[in-house]
This record gives sequence, structure tokens and C-alpha cells, in this order.
Amino acid sequence: MGGSKALRILTNGSWSWNADSRGAPFVTYTPINSVLMPKYLTGLITTDYWRFPPFPYKSRSWSLDVVETVRSCECCEHPFVAEGRSGERFTGREVLIEARNEIVARKAAFLIQAASDVLDGSSTLSQLSGPLELWDLKKAHTSGREHQDQSRAIRCTQNIPRDCLCAIKITRRRALTYALSKVWLSYQMFSITGIDLDPAHSTTLPKSPYPFDHVAYAQAIVLAYAAIEELGLEIRASAKRPSYIDGKWNPEVRDELVERLKSAGINLDEKYSWGVRGPKTFLERQRPPRLISRTPWTQWNVRDGYMEVVDAIAHVSWLRSKVSAHRSKYEFMRALSVYDVANSQYLARRLLLERCGFWRAGTGL
Repeated sequence: MGGSKALRILTNGSWSWNADSRGAPFVTYTPINSVLMPKYLTGLITTDYWRFPPFPYKSRSWSLDVVETVRSCECCEHPFVAEGRSGERFTGREVLIEARNEIVARKAAFLIQAASDVLDGSSTLSQLSGPLELWDLKKAHTSGREHQDQSRAIRCTQNIPRDCLCAIKITRRRALTYALSKVWLSYQMFSITGIDLDPAHSTTLPKSPYPFDHVAYAQAIVLAYAAIEELGLEIRASAKRPSYIDGKWNPEVRDELVERLKSAGINLDEKYSWGVRGPKTFLERQRPPRLISRTPWTQWNVRDGYMEVVDAIAHVSWLRSKVSAHRSKYEFMRALSVYDVANSQYLARRLLLERCGFWRAGTGL
């Protein structure tokens, strides 16, 4: 065991052949932390870095830092008096990825962008601005490229350090990385902003008559539940041990799911807000959501309510298995709404972020 551990440590770097003054060969080993790795500008500019733990943020194969660039100096922030930093001016700084090569850097950039979308609960912003563009730091500052710096796509928004910290946390576990990727891909199939779901600002959205939308909704739900499976928080039942018996939870299946949720750090005392809008649908008649209480904003055709987390998981599992994942049934597919998708996505989002310690994460962490 000791030898294999030493081998793993010694392979986490680079070996090189050298020769002394007499020509005798010898081998030197350079740990990866001592290797000067390439650095890439991301176009992400933060002005609220002072609210978060100081950079750099480090993972096993890449790290993040912030530097002042020509573009970042165009942005600045003046904190409010109530924040205790009145009179100070914080010049923007650009996020820099240091990685072994461009492939690793692009993986890091994707994780940051995906984490940002999931934390925001929508991919609308990233779809408008496009993927992050990486620029090699050395090439960006060579002669003749100064004019190109002004054409670089940049994004200056709040909470970029929070997104970076979340990406660093997620990259430590492969299951979390795949769960994040699936939630993000679900957003690419369909994404809706929080204000569009807020009944105080938006009217109830009608169901789509278009088959393309029905398929997009269905696949977004499939991916959302697949993310829950990556977290190990799905319902584990079988023909011999069904999840429901006579319309009620099988206590053995429910208790086992509850234990896994608690082990993952999910707060079961915080109920899940389930959106139900408009008149009762065909899907509701087939399987009514198990609401235990109304929300404060429930009125008229806004019929939102709170559910137990285990019941929310069970309902998304039903939407995936009986409606979305297999051969399309027209009466089921046309009954899918944007609220079915949002309920599924927000559940996967909450479980992922709560598992990572970023649920309800605001500024400053």
C-alpha cells in the first residue's frame, strides 16, 4: 500500500533526464505545483470580489485567480454606505484560469459557466452572451494584439467569485460534475427565468401547441431526473419492492430514500415549492401532486403549494418514466407545460446545490 501511494504521488508531476558536469545522466522530478502552467483569460470580470474569500481558488488540475486587464479596468464598483465600505472604489478584475493545457482550461471554463447558470436558475444570460472565450495570457499581450483586446467578449456580472467557488467544489467529485452537466444541458433544452414564473410579474403561460416544444419539455425533464440519479438521490424500487402500495408510500422505500437525502445534507424540513398554474390538466388527473399546504401567493389560477422533498422526487420520477422517457403518448405529451419542466429543473438544482453547500448562497458566502 505504501509503495502504490508513493507511486501515485511521484507520477503527479513531470520527469526529465539531465547530465552533470562530467556527463553522467540523472533524473529529476518536478511536482505539478512547481510546473509553470499556461494561463488563460476568460472574459469574466468581477467587481464584487471584495465580498468573497480572496483568490486564488485551487482544484487538483487547475486554479483560478483574478488580474487587472485593459478590459477589466473599464468596470468598477462603489459599495453602498450600508455595506461598510463607503468611499472605496473597486476596479474590475478578470478571472484567469491556470491549467496544464487548453483542454483542461476549457473544462474549467465550462464548469464555471454551468455553475453560474445553475446558481441563477436559468441559462438565459449565457445563451445571449455565448460560451466563454479563452485567450492565452502570453499571446494576448504580445505585440500587434493590443487592438484585438477590445474585440474580446466580456461579461461583467455579480457573484462571479461565487460561481468560481462552486465550480471548484463540484470538480472534486465526478458525480457532481456529471450532475451539473445534466442540469445545464436540461437548461439548453428549455430554460425560463424566475421573473417569468413569478405570478406577481407574469401571467400564467399557456401550453404549447407545437410538437417540437413537447419533445424539448420531455427531454429537459429526463435530464433533470438523470441529474438526481447522478447524485444518488433517486427512488430505488423494483417489482418486488414497489415505491407505492395501494397508493401510499412503501415505508421501506421511503425510509431508505430519506436516509440518503439526510446523508447528502438535504434539509428535509424545508419543503419544496411546486408550481401548479391554470385549470386542472390531464396529467393532474392521472397523478395529482401531493401538496401539503398552500403558498402565500396562491390565488385564482395560481395553485402552487408545498410538497415534501421525497414526494417531489417521486413526482418527477413519474413525469420522467410515464410521460417523457419512452414512446410519446399524445395525450400526455401535449399536457406538459413549462411549469412541469421548471418544477423538475428546480428540484434537481436544489438537490445539487444543497449537496455542494451552495443552496441559498448569496453574496459573500
